[in-house]
Amino acid sequence: MIQLKTLDTMRFAARNLQHWAIDLFLQRLKFPQTFAAVRDFAGLEARHQDGTQSDMKRSRNKANWVFFRQWLRNPFAIGAVMPSGRELARAMAKASDSESGRLVIELGGGTGSITQALLDSGLPPEQLVVIERDRRLYRVLAARFPQVRILNMDAVKALKTLGVEYRGDVGSIVSGLPLLSMPPEFQETLLEESFRLVGRDGDFIQFTYGPVSPVSQRRLAALGLRAQKVSRARLNIPPASVWRFLRTSDWLRASREAAQQKRNGNREATAA
Repeated sequence: MIQLKTLDTMRFAARNLQHWAIDLFLQRLKFPQTFAAVRDFAGLEARHQDGTQSDMKRSRNKANWVFFRQWLRNPFAIGAVMPSGRELARAMAKASDSESGRLVIELGGGTGSITQALLDSGLPPEQLVVIERDRRLYRVLAARFPQVRILNMDAVKALKTLGVEYRGDVGSIVSGLPLLSMPPEFQETLLEESFRLVGRDGDFIQFTYGPVSPVSQRRLAALGLRAQKVSRARLNIPPASVWRFLRTSDWLRASREAAQQKRNGNREATAA
C-alpha cells in the first residue's frame, strides 16, 4: 500500500512537471527570461551574429528539441530534461574500455552526447554499438552517426540479441539509462544480461545524479558485483557522478595485482 501511494505521488509530480514545462511555452509573456532560456535550448533562437546557423549547430539544436519533447511525453523513461553535458560525456568515455580493441555498447544513446565522446576518445565506429528504444531519438542518432551500428530496441532484448554475436568480446557497457527510476527487478535483469555479455575485466559504466550508487550494495552483492565511483561531473546540469560496476572476482584479482606491483616497486627502490 505504501509503495502504491509512493508511485502515485511520483506520477502526480511528473504530471505537474510536464504541465509546468508546457506552461513555459504557452505563457512566454509571463515568464520571459525562462522562456527565452528554453527557446535557446530548443534551438529556436540559437543563431550566429550574422543571422545564419551552421549545420552542426542546427543539427544539435534539433536533437535537443527532440530530446526535450520526448521527456515531456515520458519523463520516467527519459530520466533527464536535457542531454548529458560535455563534461559528463567525456567522463563516461574516459571510464570505459575504449582502448583494448574490444566492443563498447552504449545503452540509451539519447541525442548522441556520450556517443560523440566515445568516438572522440579514439574508439573506432565499428567497435561501438548504440541502443536506443525511443523511435524519434533513434532517428536522430542514425542521421548523426551513419558509421555506427544503432539498434532501435529495448535494452534487455538488445543485450540478449548481441550476446549471440559478441559474448565475451565486449569491454564496456556504457549506460545512460535512468536506473534510479527503474524497478529493482529491471536493474537486476539488465546487469545480469550485461555481465553475461562482457568479457574478463569487463565493466558496466553508469552515471547518476544522486550521491550514492544507483544500484544498492545489497543488490550488487547478490549479483556478485562491486561498485566504484570513478569521477564527478560538477559542471553538468545537474551535477552527476560516474560509477563503474564490475565483477567482485575481477576487482579482487585487480587489487591483488596492484598490491603485488606496489610491493615489487618497493623492493626495487630498496635494492637501489
